[in-house]
Amino acid sequence: MVQAQTAAAGVVEQLRKRILSGSLQPGMSLPPERELAGQLEVSRATLREGLSTLSQMGLLSIQPGRSGGAVVTIPPPTTVSASIALLFQTRAISAGQLSEFRRALEVEAAQLAAARRSDRDLEEIAAALRAYAHAGQDARSQNVSGWAFHLAVARASKNPLLAETMSSLNDAFTECFELLHATADPVSLILELHAPILDAIRARDVGAARQTMLLHFDQLQQVLHSRGLSERPIGRQSATTAPAPAEAGVTSRRESASLVGRG
Repeated sequence: MVQAQTAAAGVVEQLRKRILSGSLQPGMSLPPERELAGQLEVSRATLREGLSTLSQMGLLSIQPGRSGGAVVTIPPPTTVSASIALLFQTRAISAGQLSEFRRALEVEAAQLAAARRSDRDLEEIAAALRAYAHAGQDARSQNVSGWAFHLAVARASKNPLLAETMSSLNDAFTECFELLHATADPVSLILELHAPILDAIRARDVGAARQTMLLHFDQLQQVLHSRGLSERPIGRQSATTAPAPAEAGVTSRRESASLVGRG
């Protein structure tokens, strides 16, 4: 069994190197199974196992039947999204770790958006902010609109890996929001936290875009730490109860908004 697994791993490594080096180009069909197994000096069962792994990596497309076969493909950006989403589904990630990861992505996305955004991108970001500000007093609607704002910024970066990775965090963001934020935010606070990011991207001010997004995550991490929530697990629906609401007041609302990462 160990030998078979080692042989299958060898198949994966050999073919992966050929694909990544360019000797096997996208769209090329691999030789028939019997011939390819002979070339690689493995059994056909071992070859099939290796081809299946390469297919899961997005490097091959396998069509069944006599007229089918294995064809070299290019992994789509959604491969990254699916892998990260799977990570959140199969192990607990803390709220603090999610914040750190988002910070790394969104600060870069904001400054790239300021440099690369089109007029259409700018309108999508602005429309998302308008929808967010007019979501009313329903926290779930604010969650959807707030996430749309951050995703629109990532898409404006023109980097498909950033956009797809951000998209993969939707479920984790939603869970974090529902767990930690039970009340809706006032319109004035939503605009106070998000308008500077939009203004910097509109002005194509890369430095300001970076600083406004950094400020957002600095606030988020401070609130997570101060309320003892940095280690709170998410990703498995692990927590069943939300913390008690903060006492009424502007400062508490601001912390609550920062907590769910919508600044």
